[in-house]
Parts: sequence; structure tokens; C-alpha cells
Amino acid sequence: MEASSSENYSEILPDPSPPVSCHVCGLKSHGVHFGATTCRACAAFFRRVAAGANFVIKCQRGDGKCEILSNGRSCCKKCRLKKCKEIGMNIGNFQFDRDTINTSKTYTPSIAMFVGRPEFLLFRDPQSSSNINYIDLSDLLIKARKILKSCPKIMAKNRNRLHKMSSCINLNGLRESQQSSFTLISNMGYQESFSLWEHDLLLVTRWLTYFDEFQNLQPVIKMTFIKHMWHIWNRLEKLVRTAIFLKNQTNLKLSYILLTYDCIMDFKNFKCDIEWMTKYSLEQISYLIEGVGDFELFSTIQPILDLDPTDVEFNYMLAQVSFSFAAKRLGGEYAEVAENLLKVLADHLHDYYTEIGLLRYSERVVKMMKVNNSLIGVMRKRKEKLEIARTFNIFSPRFSEPEMFEEIM
Repeated sequence: MEASSSENYSEILPDPSPPVSCHVCGLKSHGVHFGATTCRACAAFFRRVAAGANFVIKCQRGDGKCEILSNGRSCCKKCRLKKCKEIGMNIGNFQFDRDTINTSKTYTPSIAMFVGRPEFLLFRDPQSSSNINYIDLSDLLIKARKILKSCPKIMAKNRNRLHKMSSCINLNGLRESQQSSFTLISNMGYQESFSLWEHDLLLVTRWLTYFDEFQNLQPVIKMTFIKHMWHIWNRLEKLVRTAIFLKNQTNLKLSYILLTYDCIMDFKNFKCDIEWMTKYSLEQISYLIEGVGDFELFSTIQPILDLDPTDVEFNYMLAQVSFSFAAKRLGGEYAEVAENLLKVLADHLHDYYTEIGLLRYSERVVKMMKVNNSLIGVMRKRKEKLEIARTFNIFSPRFSEPEMFEEIM
């Protein structure tokens, strides 16, 4: 074998005298993987997770000191990845284009290889020159369905629904948060985009399990709502969190936005990779890319600052804008269901204001609707731009669930 060929196997080198145990989990080792002695399971875990946008992985205990169990299945992914790196495993040894049996290199590998997230599969037609990719979301939707099924149905007839939903999504900690407590994301490409889509879809799914009346719906109705409302729900959730955070900062500009609860991005200073979704350069289509040439989303922040919503108001706004948006897109029985759900929450919003002694709350409601209407206006302008993009086939990805991405690309 030539020297150049042997380099193809630098990811997994046979260890002539491997120790008994894996340096990560303690099970029997199978040689040197990515620069350290591990079992095959830990090597596979490192490949899946370390190469991806793992900024959304959270420590289970929160202190970065979780125990690494020997079976590797119940341990914290964050701490397991940390242990892998501590023992010398290096992503620099990854070779995504390795071709040991001389097959064609025109196939694009699964996105799971890149980001460690098997929910997304990316394919390319080897006979096509138009760079059309297919993104299969079926496994991600299966994960969402499991969340809906696994969460117990806790019916609390006398409990305010908005209080219950606020226990899942709230603004605690943001009002006093410092910039140093957030991770600054400086790159946005396919890895980060897929990772955020997964995070966002599953977040709204978990939130909806706290809404008793929604949980009583048929599974197909619940999933249909989620697929049509997840994007606008997450837009508002990010914007409100961003506004509350920025309100208490003195050295940040309005170009900052929170991507997740502990990750922040400066849209005026980040690297944007769009090669995965278009054949055009960033300069050519910047006006179609939010945060690059399209800054309309930031126009909603000022109305949010004027309102300064409470947790209950925040959750009502999320429900109102997302269910109303889904009802308009779906119509028919879905519109009727959405109207009934929103009536329940409106009654509980009234109860909330009564409890805190705010009897004349119409001004607060008007401000909330101003925020939501501002967001809808941004989405409307965004839709006009996307019509141009579709006319000229600017964005190449095709999705297994196209209705989920009509407002994105």
C-alpha cells in the first residue's frame, strides 16, 4: 500500500497493544480512534457530535460534571463530548470525502456525518448540475411525535393555562443576564441552520404539551398545526428574548439576536455560508438573506421594548400569533379549532389581569397586538421576496415537508 493510501486510514488506526478499557466510557477498547484509545461506540459518538453545530447541546446537570456511564447511552452528551476532547480526540482527523473502494465522489454524504444529527439527510442527484438537494425531515417529525406522546397529560381545570405554559417558556434570567454568559456564534452555514431548525421545532413541540386543550386534539391535527406554526412561533420567541436581553445592555447594538437561550449572534458581523442552498454568491442575493441584506426582522424589536411583556403576556403572544397564522394558512376545521384554543387562552389572560388587579388592560392588549402585527408585516414582506426567489429558482434545497419552509426559502 502506498503512503498516500495509508493516510486514508488516519481516522482509525489499529493499536498493536490496546489497553483493556476505553478511555471515555470504560468498556473494552477497539483501538485508536481520532487520536485516542476508545471503543467503537464512543468513536461513533464523537464523529456524530463533534463535527456538528453542538452549541445547542446542553449539560444534563448544568455543571459540566456528569458521570460517563459505561454503556454510553444514559450519559450527558455535553460531558461525554468534553471527555472525548480531554483524552485527545481530534476532529482534525475527520475525512468526510474518504473513498476506500474507489466509488464515485459525486454523492453528497448524509448530513448526519457532518452535524451528528440523523434527523436530516442531504442528497444530491449525481446526474444533475443544478445543485438541487433533498432534505428529509421524516425522522425529525417522528421525534416531535414522541415528545407529544411521552409528555403526561396533566389536566388542571383550575389552573391558568398561561401560567402553566409559562413554566415551560419564560423570560427568567434574561433581565439581569450579562453578555459574558452567552456564546457568540460567528458562523452560519448548513450545520448551524439544520441544528437550529431541529432545536426550534422541538422547542415549540414541548411548549405545546403544556397546553391541555391542545394535547386533547387528534395526533394528526396536532402535527399539522406544529408544521405550519413552528417557524413564526420561533421568530417571535427569539425576538422577545432578544429585546428583553438588549434592554438591560449598554454596549450592544440592535444587530444582536438570541438564537437559543444561551447563544447570541451579531448579524452585522458574522460569516454566512450559503453554498449549500444556492448557486448564486452572497453578494448577488444578499437582499434575500435575513441578517445580510434583509434587516426587516429587527423592526419588531422596538414594539417589544415598548411593551416589556410579562411571562404570561409573552406566552399569550406566542399562541396568538402562531395559531392565527396557522389558521389562515389551513382554513376549514383547523381555523375553527384555532379559534377555540385562542378563546381559552383569552379567558385565562383576562383571569391573569384580574388576579394582579389590572382591570383596565386594553392598552396592554393593544401593545401586544402591535408586536404581533409587526411580525406579520415582516413575514408578508418576506413572502414577497421569496416569491421572487422561487420565480428564478434561487434556492435549491427541496424538503420532504415543503409547507414547513414556505416562509424560509
